[in-house]
Amino acid sequence: MVKKTYGLLLCLGALITGCTTNTVSIPDNHYSDAYRGVPSPASILLLPISPDKDEYRHGVSAVTHLLVEDLQTRHTVETVSVPVFNASWQQAIEDVGGIYSATSGEFDRERYFRAVEELLQELNPEGDHDIVIFPALVERQAQSTGKYATWDGVRRANITDGLDNARFSRWHGSVGAVSLQLNSFDGQGRWLATSYGGLVLPHFYTIKDKIPRTHLKDDMFADENALEEGVRLAVVPLLGPVVKNK
Repeated sequence: MVKKTYGLLLCLGALITGCTTNTVSIPDNHYSDAYRGVPSPASILLLPISPDKDEYRHGVSAVTHLLVEDLQTRHTVETVSVPVFNASWQQAIEDVGGIYSATSGEFDRERYFRAVEELLQELNPEGDHDIVIFPALVERQAQSTGKYATWDGVRRANITDGLDNARFSRWHGSVGAVSLQLNSFDGQGRWLATSYGGLVLPHFYTIKDKIPRTHLKDDMFADENALEEGVRLAVVPLLGPVVKNK
């Protein structure tokens, strides 16, 4: 049930941003027409981080700590426990009749937003919180040039074992990466912004017997400096006026 609940939260970001590979040096953020940034100080309700994949769960605690720390430089932050959130979100989905079409199985955007409104009636009934944030650790596509990969505002080194410069050419193109995604709503459940910050590259590469192999890092979230940079990038649109992507 928890895994299913987490997966539902990632729909909005995918719906708004699509599946475009990010090849620019700035995060591929998206904003509502009315969004001009968050006045300081604001009261923020921070929901639990939803990991896109099971292997990302190891980073939830560290990223949550950094996210709260950054947001608290300008705003007051209240968090919601995972059990409370899961129960409230599941009830909100049931109240709107589900967020997938009963006939086609496709994601229903209108019902999703209604479910968010239902959720905030439960978690923010008096409207005390100005902003509500749905954070997630999501898989993104980075543009690799061999030794380095860039995505969502960051540049990270590809970790390899036994590869010389010529063999790096095998990893030119798109590679998987992990970013922090923040879906932000106002206190009534109206979508305001989706922002990103690149965190880590989850894989390392080897060649054995002339066969290239890709491996999952056991310690992918161990670099605190990388996590700090990615969190800061995702939070920037919530700390002052925004410059909207053209």
